[in-house]
Amino acid sequence: MSRTCFYKWLRRYQDEGLEGLRDRSSKPHHCPHATEADVVNKIVYLRRHYHWIRP
Repeated sequence: MSRTCFYKWLRRYQDEGLEGLRDRSSKPHHCPHATEADVVNKIVYLRRHYHWIRP
């Protein structure tokens, strides 16, 4: 185990107790470049209801 990893786990334990040692997702909390939800929903709607002929 690397020193960095050890201190990360130690800091979590000190801050949160045993709950801090549970597995966590590595997914980012925020993505500023993500497509907005209303645009995604519109695309999904169009793909489900309209079938365009591809050349």
